[in-house]
Amino acid sequence: MKISVVMPCHNNGAVLEHALDSVAAQAYAAHELIVVDDASSDDSADRAGRHPAVTCVIRANYRNAAAARNEGIARATGDWIAFLDADNRWHTDHLSRAAALLAGGTDCLFVAPPLASGRPMERTEKREGCPAIDDVTGLTQEAFVQWRLRRGWGFPTSGLVALRHRLTEVGGFNVEQHRRHDFELVMRLIVGHTWCATPWATWWSRPPRGNDISADGPRCAYFALRALTLNRGAYHGKAYDRLLRQEARKAWAMALRSGNADLLRDAASLAKPYLPLFERTVFGIMNLVPKRLRHRWGY
Repeated sequence: MKISVVMPCHNNGAVLEHALDSVAAQAYAAHELIVVDDASSDDSADRAGRHPAVTCVIRANYRNAAAARNEGIARATGDWIAFLDADNRWHTDHLSRAAALLAGGTDCLFVAPPLASGRPMERTEKREGCPAIDDVTGLTQEAFVQWRLRRGWGFPTSGLVALRHRLTEVGGFNVEQHRRHDFELVMRLIVGHTWCATPWATWWSRPPRGNDISADGPRCAYFALRALTLNRGAYHGKAYDRLLRQEARKAWAMALRSGNADLLRDAASLAKPYLPLFERTVFGIMNLVPKRLRHRWGY
């Protein structure tokens, strides 16, 4: 099986080579490595172009990580596509574990957890708190719901390897999903299909910086709820209804605590249909309370 690697990059010149080196060091060699430099103002594109592992550098001006990844998908020629952010790194066995689980099966997606942010990248180890106890194949949509409902699993991009033609079928990443577009993509990929996962942390994630999109907790919570609402037609059952309530409660509460007025309005509007009357009433009252008083009361 041929695995293409797609790496979006925006002003990651200082750490980019670590990510590229981790692709070059894979025990299961990548078919190609495509770097999509999205409107960088530093030397990221030049650094990528000089690296021997890089097959292609695409210069783009999307200013949108989802669109940059879609550009990489469109240029890829492998049967499978693995995603790696330019500020993260893979362990040497990331692609080999993916290939071992995906080869000869019917799963369309491989999921691997990261080491906890900030932990030294020393070796592959089982991730504490991962919903999978051991390597597992044939997971369904229900498993996705349970992983999120019970463990809050987020399905981050750098741990995903997906079937290329399936990515094309579902239209790639949603460019309007400005946060948690990896989570939303997974929801569409596995509709009517199965997926596989490992509990072994095969990649390392750098701790979020203040300007990273993943560092904005209230917006991430809002877009996680948005992903669930966008895909509601393909997911059913009591567990999914509980998940909607859980994520609605979280999105509205986080917007109350630290979101701005626009986010609070949007989160309240999106969450309201999925909460019982009592919670809608309490949250609605809190919306009217000045922010300084909400903080004093623990919101």
